[in-house]
Amino acid sequence: MASPGGGSLGLLLWLLLFQPRLGGAQGESAPSPPSPSPSGGGREDRRESVSRVGGSSATPVPQEAAASPQVAAVTPVDPGSYRAAAIPQPAARSLFPAGCGHRSMRIVGGIPAPERKWPWQVSLQIKDKHTCGGSLIASRWVLTAAHCIFGHVEYTVKMGDIHVNHTSRMAIQVPVRDIVVHKYYNPVGSIENDIALILLEFPVNFSSHIRPVCLPEKMFMVEAGMECWVTGWGKRKETDKPEDAPEQLQEAKLNIVRYEECNRALKEQMESGSDLVKKGAVCAYSSRGKDTCQRGVLSNPRQP
Repeated sequence: MASPGGGSLGLLLWLLLFQPRLGGAQGESAPSPPSPSPSGGGREDRRESVSRVGGSSATPVPQEAAASPQVAAVTPVDPGSYRAAAIPQPAARSLFPAGCGHRSMRIVGGIPAPERKWPWQVSLQIKDKHTCGGSLIASRWVLTAAHCIFGHVEYTVKMGDIHVNHTSRMAIQVPVRDIVVHKYYNPVGSIENDIALILLEFPVNFSSHIRPVCLPEKMFMVEAGMECWVTGWGKRKETDKPEDAPEQLQEAKLNIVRYEECNRALKEQMESGSDLVKKGAVCAYSSRGKDTCQRGVLSNPRQP
């Protein structure tokens, strides 16, 4: 369904991470000490590797991410399902940078987003060309989709700018130190475990243009029908060609739908007899034709 160069999950990224269950919405965030200043970004020991969650990895773990919520808080229960483990409150508070989620003033059918509205939105780039979106979750960590990762390709992360083809004075380009792909991600077949973590070469300073999105501290449920936002640089119309993708960040308001409804609609649209969306996926819909991938109006938010 979605392909590199599509939209971003924005606020939906953390929903996928903690395996939401449709029923009721609950969750909160807590402050933590300010993020460290950039260390300079030396690249002498640079490594571009793709590791598996739960396996051995040479990825250096910064102090702020020693108990990374993506690794420590989410455990597989069965294929296509996750359980969010409880995190002690002192430890949970240390996971979230101060000021996360604050803002100052592959999406289809979106509208241009104002500057500083989505300060956690980043552009994952290859040779200065946008390939996928992502969300900043800490001073050295970015959350993206596993299908955006292509082996040992040299990646950089651009942030602080709503434009992908030019650089504002507030934008920065950060080299990638390492990448961790979900242990059970499989690019073939149904959409499951499509998630990856990117470790930046050095920590970034937060500002009105660069700020991490908040992650939930504990288990919560999301009610079908609730409104949410998706952001990215994806197609504005289903018939657009790749070269017609917008240069400015787009945003779209969607509604959460049950995965059964999402799966049924996608199977009909793609004329498939197989289940394309498994239980545990987060699907969003808009009657105006906006969504998070480049096919259909119902989709699993696998495109960050």
